[in-house]
Amino acid sequence: MAKILMIDDDPVSIEDVKDVLSADYEVGIADNIDDAVDMLKKNSYDLLFLDLYMPHGKRYSSDDTKQGRETGYLLLKEIRSDKQDLKTKRNIPVIVLTFIRMEMDPELRDRLLKEQPLYCLEKPEDLLEIVRLVKSMLS
Repeated sequence: MAKILMIDDDPVSIEDVKDVLSADYEVGIADNIDDAVDMLKKNSYDLLFLDLYMPHGKRYSSDDTKQGRETGYLLLKEIRSDKQDLKTKRNIPVIVLTFIRMEMDPELRDRLLKEQPLYCLEKPEDLLEIVRLVKSMLS
């Protein structure tokens, strides 16, 4: 069974996505970046869902992030780097889920695209689209 890690601090998104995927996939949840890093160091995943704007923690200080909230972006950048110490592969498929409208923050959009997420979906998420994407990415 494919393993998915959802990194998000929004309980509604977590519950919705987990409900539609848990019958066919093993879905892990990390509601903060520090827990996400711990899980990525211990386990290998086949797909990540990642919220860009998560509260900072031990891994990234508020000084590292724009307004102290771009920890999801920093984690994606770390996952894609050559120096990461995670069990998850650098090229793991990533679906970004965010409330941020990319057209409203072109600078963030440009930085994000350099880290090559496979899809960026805006919240509230379209659950049918998520199921379709996951099936196509993991088949």
